Amino acid sequence: MAQLRFVIDVLIILNKKALEKHEENCQNHEAIRIVLPKKDTILEFKNHKHSMRVPIVVYADFESFKKPTDSCQPDPDRSITKAYQKHEPSGFYFYIVCDGKKSRPVLYTKQIEGENVAEIFVKMLRGEVDQVWSSEVKEMILTEEEKTNFEKAA
Repeated sequence: MAQLRFVIDVLIILNKKALEKHEENCQNHEAIRIVLPKKDTILEFKNHKHSMRVPIVVYADFESFKKPTDSCQPDPDRSITKAYQKHEPSGFYFYIVCDGKKSRPVLYTKQIEGENVAEIFVKMLRGEVDQVWSSEVKEMILTEEEKTNFEKAA
């Protein structure tokens, strides 16, 4: 029991020293000191002129089954995390918004065991994106003044 108490006392001393060293590094050096905003301040984006318009957005959601793994032992070559379950995709849903117009939704559910749902997702998404990009291109309607300005600019 005395040995256990000694080990605990040593760990407490080491942890106190580690905390002191951390506080010294964290608080006394400008480059790494954390500066938080004052209480009740609001952070907002004001330089909208620097933002870029995104012409196409994909909204997607995957569903999956949680399957237990064979082993909970971490692989030291890959990670120290203990994996106890694996998420296996079972289906997905997505739709595309292009220039404010929403495409038809795409819903897929796994049909057979061993089916690669992620690969199917990529293929179906690619097909939908190709369809959106290849849609009919309409001619711009310009006023006479806009046409003149365009020709002068070239």
